Amino acid sequence: MDERRIIPILQLENGRFVKTKKFDLRNKTYIGDPINTLRIFNEFQLDEVVILDITASKLKKISIELLRDIASECFMPLTYGGGIQNLKDAENIISVGFEKISFNSQYLRNSTLISETIRSLGSQAVVCSIDYGWLDGGYRIFDHLSRKFTNIELENYLLQCTDLGFGELIITNIQREGSWEGYDIEGIKKICRLTSVPIIANGGAVNQTDAQKVFELSADAGVSSSVLFLKNESGVLVNFPFERRNQLELTYND
Repeated sequence: MDERRIIPILQLENGRFVKTKKFDLRNKTYIGDPINTLRIFNEFQLDEVVILDITASKLKKISIELLRDIASECFMPLTYGGGIQNLKDAENIISVGFEKISFNSQYLRNSTLISETIRSLGSQAVVCSIDYGWLDGGYRIFDHLSRKFTNIELENYLLQCTDLGFGELIITNIQREGSWEGYDIEGIKKICRLTSVPIIANGGAVNQTDAQKVFELSADAGVSSSVLFLKNESGVLVNFPFERRNQLELTYND
């Protein structure tokens, strides 16, 4: 498969979009109001948008009305992750207009819920968001809920995700996320070798060259890719690594 997609990942916190750095919730920047932001994103020729609520899991509450409003304004396919406690939550998210749901830390604790959701919605609608980093000489899985690294090796986790039947993986090196230090190319290479599940690579992108490196990796591995969403002091910067798409810079009025 040589499908190359541009998919910004937007972090939702208390009803607004923010951008963190290295997943540190104390180090985040306000991006914009969700509805106004997505109205602008409708003009970008983006392929999909991923919205991850970074507070919903802790609060165990999904803002379903906000998600309904978001889906009504967004012209692109939508993926949502955060705070999904049961199959009804997942089905409700799909019912208001989202195409996919994403599980992260919940999968570490409740694989039965994942299996039930895949049976109900189909694997194409269920995504696993994998947060990982380098620790003690190897790649380890990071648990978003506890905010700590686990003892789970990335290789074993990928095999479990593949066996369980996830239709797609969002992979984020938390040590690169929001850092402008470049993608974790070695980690992405490793992941591409270990699974045939389509991959969205996220974390650390600097420019179009970074995106092209990931596209080349994923194309060689027969895996679809990728995400590029950046933030700097002057606003949101979205880079499109194709000649038909221009580099755009947006600023938001608070």
